[in-house]
Amino acid sequence: RSSKLATNSMLYAENKVKSYSLIFIQFAAIAILLVSDSVFIDNLILLIIQISGLFLGIWALYVMGRGNINIPPDLKENIKLTQKGPYKVIRHPMYTAIILTLFPLVIENFSIFRLIIFIILIADLVYKLHWEEKMLLKRFPEYSTYQKKSSRIIPFIY
Repeated sequence: RSSKLATNSMLYAENKVKSYSLIFIQFAAIAILLVSDSVFIDNLILLIIQISGLFLGIWALYVMGRGNINIPPDLKENIKLTQKGPYKVIRHPMYTAIILTLFPLVIENFSIFRLIIFIILIADLVYKLHWEEKMLLKRFPEYSTYQKKSSRIIPFIY
């Protein structure tokens, strides 16, 4: 019994390291994209995309509710499955919001470096959402039905 407890403790510690590493990559990439050039968008279409991303992020946070918000991909003990608002169509609207908000910055002030950082950010978010979905499937039996009715990040595509 004590070896099972030790194994669970090791897995928990490994998950925490993995979880916080993914968060570090995410926030480092966001910071680099925000700090490395101007955050002001001149192109109207790109500005509309960016404002849409900000709106989606605020809406997703509002619908999720303070008690459900968790930056690490680990699930809180008292988490509730949210399937309303933007979550009705997109399972990870906050990730979509990050992409929509930062994509215009990459295009407006394009460089290979910024593109690489943006690709790293997207890869990090996709890895996090797959990991999070595995945990959600274990916690909520109805999650598989929800997956069939919604998209991960891009409505009707992915």
